Amino acid sequence: MATVRTRRTHPLTTGSAALVGAVLGGAIGGWAAPMFVVLGGLVVVVSETDLRERRIPNAILLRVAPLLIAGLVLAAVAARDPARALTAVGWAVLVSALFYGAAVAVPGGLGMGDVKLLAVTGVPLGWLGGGAVLTAAAIGFGLAGVAGLAARRRGRWTDGVPFAPFHAAGVVAVVLAVGATP
Repeated sequence: MATVRTRRTHPLTTGSAALVGAVLGGAIGGWAAPMFVVLGGLVVVVSETDLRERRIPNAILLRVAPLLIAGLVLAAVAARDPARALTAVGWAVLVSALFYGAAVAVPGGLGMGDVKLLAVTGVPLGWLGGGAVLTAAAIGFGLAGVAGLAARRRGRWTDGVPFAPFHAAGVVAVVLAVGATP
């Protein structure tokens, strides 16, 4: 088995992950709530890692993906709505295929970690519907684009803009908006 490099997580990151997870889980409620608690923790941790290291570790994504898929299946069974689980996975696959194509077409832009992040976050967002998946991605790309332009103008982030924090903002905004909808 491969050794996983670990770095002690800052207490602020841990606390923020717990808080964001609790807020997202509470916003959605029901059987899907645990899946959104995990999603909230994920986007905080990968955002911090992407800002610090300019990468999104497979070690995180490959551990969280099965949890989210299991949560999706359990929520679908409990809600007696297996079609919703298939739809959610379908949206996750669609968005990851779309952005994989973009990453291959424009080397040096979107990284493969970003593509995998879109796929993994697409599972719970797909539970909310295709619009949630696409809107979160659009918000993330829009914010990253604005930040990239501002950073370039100031001569910062010459090695590229970390995508995860901006995608995290999109994920949180979409989940809170859907959760607030009656």
